Amino acid sequence: AGDYMASGANGANSLWSSVSNWQTFTGSTWVAASSLPTANAAHVFITSSSGSMVFDSAAPTASFTNLVVLGSLTLEKSMLVTTSLTIGGTGSFTCTGYTLALYGSGISINGTLAVNMLELAGYGGFVMPTSITSLTSLTVNMLNPSEEVALSETGYTNDISIGTLTITLGILSINDNSLSVNSLKVGANGTLLGGGSCC
Repeated sequence: AGDYMASGANGANSLWSSVSNWQTFTGSTWVAASSLPTANAAHVFITSSSGSMVFDSAAPTASFTNLVVLGSLTLEKSMLVTTSLTIGGTGSFTCTGYTLALYGSGISINGTLAVNMLELAGYGGFVMPTSITSLTSLTVNMLNPSEEVALSETGYTNDISIGTLTITLGILSINDNSLSVNSLKVGANGTLLGGGSCC
């Protein structure tokens, strides 16, 4: 119980802020939701049959614990995911112009993630999908200086361009790719390392 699933009742570009677009799990079956998913939701599912969902400006400002995207989700405002984000092979998550903040350790991306402002915080283990080659801003703020996140997969040689890169706490590693940064800010507890070239 406590799980939410987009119903797809209103077809393409269904609004997150409309209760009629949601179902909730009772423990044995899915029923029409009487409220919108909030930070208290155990899991929020956007399935392949949900149609395309839009996290619109009228949606409640909340963090989400576990978000699973198997269908299409577009942000029209910034979103925080605190524990796990899963984008399945059929999933598409687009947040151009808004910040997607990932504070969890369970990040799995097999589908498409299109962002231009990304914040990584909490635990390491996030690997930037190879489809991302340009970011307006990237902020790394982990739990301690030894936590590490990887900018891209080893063997991926496409250049990555970042407007403002801020490493407040933790390690950002780059592998075989070349990183171009307009503004680099590395704090006393931040580290940039890797086999690629930077700046």
